[in-house]
Amino acid sequence: MEADVLSSQRPPEVDDPPRRLPRPRALVTAAAVSAAVIACFVLCLAQSFTSSVNSDTAGIALQGWDLWHGNPLLHGWYASDAPFYTLETPLNALVQMVMGLNATTLHVVSAITYTMVIVAAAWLAASGARGAAAYARAGLAAALLAVPLCAGDLAGLLLETPNHIGTSVFLLLAFLIYSRVPGRRAAFGLLALLVVGQIGDATVRYVAVTTLVAVTLVRMLAARRLVIPETWAGVAAAASVPCAIGVRAVMRSLGAFSMIHPATQIAPAGQWLNHLGATGESLIRLFNIDVSDPIHVTPGWLAGQILGGAALLAGAYGLCRTAWRWRRGDAADQLLAVSVLIYPATYAFSTMVRPGSHGAYEFVGVLPLIAVLAARNLPMPSRGGHRALAWTSIATAVALLLSGVFKPADVTRSEHLAAWLKAHGFRYGISGYWDATSTTADSGNAVGVRAVINIGGQYAIYPWVTNGSWYDPARYDANFVIADNGSPGITVADVEKIYGVPAAQYPVVNRMILVYHVNLFKTLNVPPHPDY
Repeated sequence: MEADVLSSQRPPEVDDPPRRLPRPRALVTAAAVSAAVIACFVLCLAQSFTSSVNSDTAGIALQGWDLWHGNPLLHGWYASDAPFYTLETPLNALVQMVMGLNATTLHVVSAITYTMVIVAAAWLAASGARGAAAYARAGLAAALLAVPLCAGDLAGLLLETPNHIGTSVFLLLAFLIYSRVPGRRAAFGLLALLVVGQIGDATVRYVAVTTLVAVTLVRMLAARRLVIPETWAGVAAAASVPCAIGVRAVMRSLGAFSMIHPATQIAPAGQWLNHLGATGESLIRLFNIDVSDPIHVTPGWLAGQILGGAALLAGAYGLCRTAWRWRRGDAADQLLAVSVLIYPATYAFSTMVRPGSHGAYEFVGVLPLIAVLAARNLPMPSRGGHRALAWTSIATAVALLLSGVFKPADVTRSEHLAAWLKAHGFRYGISGYWDATSTTADSGNAVGVRAVINIGGQYAIYPWVTNGSWYDPARYDANFVIADNGSPGITVADVEKIYGVPAAQYPVVNRMILVYHVNLFKTLNVPPHPDY
């Protein structure tokens, strides 16, 4: 009764206000950002169609197919030294749920992955700024990431091969959490993100965790205190390593995929100088800078060299500026600067060094880090010029992405092989690695071509992004070989030496289809089982 009286005496001005509707400006901003992300994806997809998909890409797509069809732990799979289990594989499964498995699906996943990289880079670049200045930084990061795609042959490296470019999403988000989420609130999210990232790619451990711990220690020394706001995030980063190892051990005990142990050995000290030179050359090539003597100097080639050189210089400026003003620098800048040094160094001092652009495959994820560091540190115009710079940088990113769209679409050899094998009723066969899973994926899994390797004049299962159950002779009957006269071990002469003269042979796009009336799976050797 007393409560009723009190409520009746409540003045009308203290009634709960009506729910506020989103401001029109916020709605316009959200719509503009969404449109920009969609446009980025469409342009990346158009770029993807101009380059070829290989068996590395197709192997991850087939893992996604298996994941979607009831094998969540990928039982029976031999993964590579980086399984990409926590990003590219589930992304493939999600896209295949809508589109099925085909050559187009692989390009869509590639475009989504690079779009995610650009979005994460733009987000970190804009963090700490507001309004038009934030959009200017984001646009600069996107433009710098579009530079490697606009000329040269890097579209295949960045878009088609499932590699460490997608892993950079984990690095960028980890740095964003560390620098923008205060105190203990960052620890749990950072721990979960780093554990998930390490399950998919050891690069997260060697680059992200090392960077986060190193920067935390430096900031603690600068503050002369053991407990600072970043301490908890640093502890979470360090704790993520044993947690990830434990999660992986539990997965293996439950029958999850096996993988090749990452080749992380330190190279002999006598090789370090040569390795540093090869790493520098690979880094330069990541920016489309041709260090060899060009055969034909064209306006497009020259423009690519200028743009690539400008992007590399912008990254170097951001690194130097961060080092110069370290004590006054933002945590995000410090993390980016340290990771830009650690990432190539982990490659340069290892036994994995390979000269040229092929070596850049191992540390290609440094590109987004350099782009964000440059975007956060390049000189900004006065307050009134932020809006003009934002529009200019966004328009530049679009123009750069558009410049590569007009290259002709690439119809790969595996697509031709898949179409021919399907049309002629072939179901299972063997080949070298580079013709195997790509042809299988391009056929929509209608034709199963399994990778083999020639060991001492005998074919054996190739345990690299393949499933051991594919080779079961009790379930599958393989009756053809795709011979490649340009690949030692799988030439026509090699095949005939092992299996004899074929019952029939058909030339298809620089390959020879050799047909036999025996189940070729019954003759394969089984290599040692990787158990990592």
